[in-house]
Amino acid sequence: MISVAIIGAGVMGATHARAYAGLEGVEVAAIVDTMEEKAQKLADEVHARPVYQSEEIFQDPSIDLVDVTLPTSLHAQFVLRALECGKHILVEKPFARTLEEINRITRAAQKSSKFLMVAQVLRFWPEYVAIRDVICSGQLGQPLMATACRLSDPPLWAVWLIDDRGSGGMVLDLQIHDLDVLNWMFGRPRRVLAKGIQNEDKNWVHCMAQVEYAGLTAYDEASHRLPADFPYTTGLRVLCENGILDYATCTSNPSIDEGRPGHHLMIYEAGHKGVPLSFTAGNAYANELAYFIECIRSNRAPQTVTVQDARLAVETCLAVRASLDTGLAIDL
Repeated sequence: MISVAIIGAGVMGATHARAYAGLEGVEVAAIVDTMEEKAQKLADEVHARPVYQSEEIFQDPSIDLVDVTLPTSLHAQFVLRALECGKHILVEKPFARTLEEINRITRAAQKSSKFLMVAQVLRFWPEYVAIRDVICSGQLGQPLMATACRLSDPPLWAVWLIDDRGSGGMVLDLQIHDLDVLNWMFGRPRRVLAKGIQNEDKNWVHCMAQVEYAGLTAYDEASHRLPADFPYTTGLRVLCENGILDYATCTSNPSIDEGRPGHHLMIYEAGHKGVPLSFTAGNAYANELAYFIECIRSNRAPQTVTVQDARLAVETCLAVRASLDTGLAIDL
């Protein structure tokens, strides 16, 4: 039995807790939050104990895995402490706020016998996995261009997410998902150029980024600026030599795909009629956590998301931010 403590009883803490609760051989032992009512409510739901001071679980030898779902500015502090106390660690994206923090964590992780993984969940999202599998297979030839999007109204339930100085803002919170997917599919980016819109507090809340890879250019649009009734919308389209892959979601749309309401995943191959692209269905969060649990059980370092992958995602985001701030193209 692997015993898990989740630090943070917010939206992502609850998402992870429910996913762990459905995994065989995993016990959600503790929910940690300084807001006692939140900790108690989530702990009751997953039959865990509420804890109000994180040091209690760091010092508990029965806890195998610490899952950090706190605001970004706190990631480094809690991950470093968990490593110091000999725990396996899953930390929500982004890895940390700065590359300096990530370098400190990486050095500590290298000295530890425990595993560290950053929750870049789209690498476990069934539709994105299916798209990458087709690209890697060469079925449609070389990819030529890609476009991605992730569009939302302001996250008023947690306004710190928009704060450029605290969380890194919309780019590090939201756009990181698709920038990481593009890196996963096409390698290390060479250059980024970004244009955007700021809110009244001078935080970037809408961005269009051009990302250059070897052999292709990708375009990624992300927003925390849209009207409240605009549906949460995501998409990825990859144009290849011999066809195109097209994935789109729209949470308020009627069902497009009977198996995944509001989801649309198609492959159009030259000379053939477009058809739905098959994929292995599943909950991405459960897939992600099950993968990390299996890494721990088999004593195998995570490969689907390495520390280097998670660092590159942040590095790409920071380059986009630098481009937004300066108006210049930024080399990586």
